[in-house]
Amino acid sequence: MRPILAQVKKSLFDIIKGIIYNANFIDLFSGVGTVGLEALSCYAGHVTFVESNSVLVSCIKHNIDMLNFTAKTNVIQCDLTKKFYRLKKSKFNIVFMDPPYEKIGLTYITLNNIVKYNIVTKDSIIISKRNIKEKISNIQSLHCIRNVKYGNTGIFFYKTT
Repeated sequence: MRPILAQVKKSLFDIIKGIIYNANFIDLFSGVGTVGLEALSCYAGHVTFVESNSVLVSCIKHNIDMLNFTAKTNVIQCDLTKKFYRLKKSKFNIVFMDPPYEKIGLTYITLNNIVKYNIVTKDSIIISKRNIKEKISNIQSLHCIRNVKYGNTGIFFYKTT
């Protein structure tokens, strides 16, 4: 697990500050949930956290309870490589994903699953944090509208076409 650097997180939220208010936000590969918790502190309407590691899920739940965000959250323990379909009944305005860097190809698979299971609306934004060395070829109905680089880390913003 690599926690998101404070500078990267600040930049991310500076970029999305105009669209986060009351948004339905999902934090894929949540880790300890810092990005989703920051979204709540920036007035996201609801945040869904998805993490496969049970220890990290417990940490997320503890942090949610401590910050009194229980009513505005949902925590799903799930291996997204096998059970992404569990998300298909929901629509999210903002999708943030930060898959483990060592799992090459997981970003591409996840972006494809976002489209396949139709978890976004026409106006949604999908944010992919990944190593800039990981190249993503075209994904049907997604186009990259912006990218920001911090050393070896990149944040890539996508919209549906």
